[in-house]
Amino acid sequence: MEKRNTEGSANSLGHIIKDIRQKAKANPLFISGLKKFVNTKQTLKLISGKERIFLTTRGVEEFESIWGARREFNPPDKGPIKFIGEKFKGHVKTYTRGPRPRSIEVKVYELAAHSRTSAMFGSFGEDLYLLSLTQHEILEFIRRHKEYLNIATMFLYKHGSDSAATFHVAQVLVHSDGRVSIDSVGLCFDCGFGPSERRLVVRQPLAEDIDVPC
Repeated sequence: MEKRNTEGSANSLGHIIKDIRQKAKANPLFISGLKKFVNTKQTLKLISGKERIFLTTRGVEEFESIWGARREFNPPDKGPIKFIGEKFKGHVKTYTRGPRPRSIEVKVYELAAHSRTSAMFGSFGEDLYLLSLTQHEILEFIRRHKEYLNIATMFLYKHGSDSAATFHVAQVLVHSDGRVSIDSVGLCFDCGFGPSERRLVVRQPLAEDIDVPC
């Protein structure tokens, strides 16, 4: 049996977005119609409201991995580690990055209607790399904003570089005892969720953004 690829290819997904942008250039009404369609689906609702949440970024020489921080969130003296996905072991390699702003803004959304993982992030109508975070930025959000993580919360991140890069989703949950579970799935992981079953933390794109490995 052929093995199904569940890890979203940055290259193939990028072509989909480029096609949308080409259609938008040819017909200015195309993108507004697309946004109207997405809005009527009411897939997500903003729960961070008017709060502006900023995260600081780090250069490649200061790369911080989720796997490397696992004991910070699950101290041995509190008992066995809740869960840190084994996939993060393979996502600790540092890749050369282009310039990044010193801080980025993120917003927090909650699922308002049944949706699949890729459709949640695709509903923003943006290149996925503009919505993704580095592992350091995900860790900073966990440290500073645990109040949003009492239900499983999804963060888009990118592993690898150029055409070999793939998008993944980190799913984070803070338990009542303060310890943290973090799992990783491919963006195309074929699983759907119902209203209020998941939250998303999404980076707000900037005009000067360029595609960089995360």
